[in-house]
Amino acid sequence: MHLCWKFVWEDFGFWNSTFKKSPVLLHLSDRRHDLNGTNMNVGFLFDDNDTWNHLEDYKYPRIDTFTKQNYLTIKALMEYCNINMTIVSADVWGYYNATTKNWNGLVEKVRSNEVQISGSSPFFTAQRFQVVDYIKMQNPLTIQFVMKRPPVSSVYNLFTLPFNANVWRCLGITILIFVVAIYITYNWESRTNINFSQKGSFSFSDVIVVISEVMCQQGTLTVPESTPSRILVIFLFTSFMFIYSSYSAYITVVLQSTFKITSYHTLIHSQMKVGAMNTTYMPYYVSQSESKIEAQLYKKKIGPKGFYSLEEGMKKVQSGFFAFHCEIAAAFDYISKEFTEHETCRIQTLYGYTEHMQGYTMVPKNSAYKKIFKVGLMRIEEYGIQKRNYYRYFRTPKCYVHGGEFQSVGLLETFNAFMLLIGGCSISFVLWMVEVARYRRANRKANQESMKPKSTKGEKNDPQVSESPEVIDFE
Repeated sequence: MHLCWKFVWEDFGFWNSTFKKSPVLLHLSDRRHDLNGTNMNVGFLFDDNDTWNHLEDYKYPRIDTFTKQNYLTIKALMEYCNINMTIVSADVWGYYNATTKNWNGLVEKVRSNEVQISGSSPFFTAQRFQVVDYIKMQNPLTIQFVMKRPPVSSVYNLFTLPFNANVWRCLGITILIFVVAIYITYNWESRTNINFSQKGSFSFSDVIVVISEVMCQQGTLTVPESTPSRILVIFLFTSFMFIYSSYSAYITVVLQSTFKITSYHTLIHSQMKVGAMNTTYMPYYVSQSESKIEAQLYKKKIGPKGFYSLEEGMKKVQSGFFAFHCEIAAAFDYISKEFTEHETCRIQTLYGYTEHMQGYTMVPKNSAYKKIFKVGLMRIEEYGIQKRNYYRYFRTPKCYVHGGEFQSVGLLETFNAFMLLIGGCSISFVLWMVEVARYRRANRKANQESMKPKSTKGEKNDPQVSESPEVIDFE
């Protein structure tokens, strides 16, 4: 024992005939939290050296967001414990190298007692728990996908969306009934009514053309004369007028609507591109995920080249059709300053790769300060200091003009219509080529028949056939 140590005396109890503890004495960790100005190293993670100058002024929240969130909490803990804090920087959280069997970064500094507590709070993992002790969860390290909600047309076919399956079935049955009815009535009228506009029998293709004209509200040139036929046509036009109005009105509304992506499966099969924020820890957690759907998302959408800086990634988000996996506090700060109000109203988030992982404060294994720090951090959270620091950096952008923006219809919305037109023209061209081929084949066959020499065998045995030349009488 060193004689220069200073002993701290405290009243534990009062001596009398029956020994009794003092009622004012608290738990050991509460009574001995004052460490009398002890010098202590605290480890923080820094991605930018300029962060040293802005740990307390709330400036530049996009840079080293998690470090700045936790700094004031750790500073309050140091004041509570009466500790002189010395900041020790680290470049990475800390990962295990299977080749050298060593740790690096902040975890190694805590494990080797170079620092007595971590100011930055890395994610809880089983490997790290074997070499350090976690004492308390700090502010949540919120990492999510940020994107602008895509238009509905990028996810669904606009031209099949207005009606559900039952309505489409009923519409198909209705069209079939009208096709049969029109076929019967028009054929009957063409045979019995001399004033009918079209003579001859009606084929099913003629009836389909008439039904298509009615469905598209374009009118028809075939005008029936009889009363039953006119009644049928009136009800045909009336029924499809309501169907056409409902169909076109719903499409008009959907053209201005957006779709919220709520799962990785939808994100993978959508037309959106995906990227991640390029930080010291992001590539590790994104590429090494054990979840099957997360691994599929990384392989198909992100890849090794899909990491961008915050500014570059958020500009892609602003342009549309891009989902960015990033620190949500930094992204929201960028949105509040760079996005317009209409763009802000279209922003949505989706849970990230580390959704179920939380950041914890670390201390060395079997640290004598473990219980003291844990109680101090819990008190700081109960007093609201920790949440106050968190919300100073985490500010969700507000939407005030939702639905006030008009979006022009582009090729994406009309893609299926153009594909229908191209498909119809292609089918028509193929059938035309078939008809041309059949026509040429028929002409070739007829020419071959006409060029064959006529047989004279029967003419020689017929006595009535005269071999004299034909005499032409000009009179």
